[in-house]
Parts: sequence; C-alpha cells; structure tokens
Amino acid sequence: MWGDVMRFLEVKGKEVVYKGNSIGFVDNALVNFDKKVISSFLIKPSYDKGVYFIKINDFFIEKEKFFVKRFFKVKNNIYKKAEKFLLTSVLGKSVYENNLKDIGSVVDVIFDENTGIIKAIIISLGIFDDLVNGRKIHMLNKDDVLNSDKIIVKEDSVEIINEISIV
Repeated sequence: MWGDVMRFLEVKGKEVVYKGNSIGFVDNALVNFDKKVISSFLIKPSYDKGVYFIKINDFFIEKEKFFVKRFFKVKNNIYKKAEKFLLTSVLGKSVYENNLKDIGSVVDVIFDENTGIIKAIIISLGIFDDLVNGRKIHMLNKDDVLNSDKIIVKEDSVEIINEISIV
C-alpha cells in the first residue's frame, strides 16, 4: 500500500552530490497542493547564489546523501515567487477536522520517494501530548485540503496513533 516512503524531515538537510561533488543541501520541496504531490526538491548551494531544483525522479539516496542525475538552477527572485508552494509553508500550520475542530499542527509529511505523492501528514498535539501519547499520522485522501493557507481533513479519515520520536 505504501511502497517506498520517506518523511520530509529525514530528507531536509541531506548533502546533495552531483558527479562526485557536493553541490549543497536539501532545503525545501516544491509542492502541487491540489494534487498533493512533491514535484521537486530545492537545494541550497554550497558555493553559489540562487537555488537548484531537482525533480522528484532525478535522485537516489545512498549512505545518507542525495545523489542527483541533473538539476536546474534558478534565481532567488523566482524562488521568492514560489514561496507559497513550498512544503515548509504547511509545517506548523493548524489542522482542522471538518473545518471546525483544531486537532493539532503539521510537523512533517510522509511521501512516496518515487512519485512524490504525499501519503500522510504527521500531526503534533503539543510537546506534552507527543511525549505521553505519541503523534497522529493522518493518511490523506482526495477530499482533504492541503495548502499553504489551510489544512482541513475529514472526520471519517483514517488516523493512526503512533509513537513517533519528536526528534
């Protein structure tokens, strides 16, 4: 059902290697919120200005590093225009059940590493509840709303209480 999945915070900060040379670190992800898909990762270059984009199918991970087949460089002003489509724009946002009840805030997302499809969001109820009860994993469905303005999930959606480390 899930295939090869990853958490975004497992990816963020990883070193990126192109043709044997380190070119930077994973900084963010570009998301099509309507389709709930990560399309590209944004790389903060080590020795260059601007931002690099890596398409979701142009990398593989080995020994804690991102190895890329190709990347695209963009200028900072284009990056600024894309800010509302960045994955980090939803981290920390409140999640509402049926547009009414606040059930916590998004702390991470789980996505398919081959297709970029966002499978689930990890919801924190606060540090105390995280330590005592663990965090919620909410599996996304087509009716859920996920964007940089709001996150609304349906009451009947599957939720799994799981003990996920807060690190």
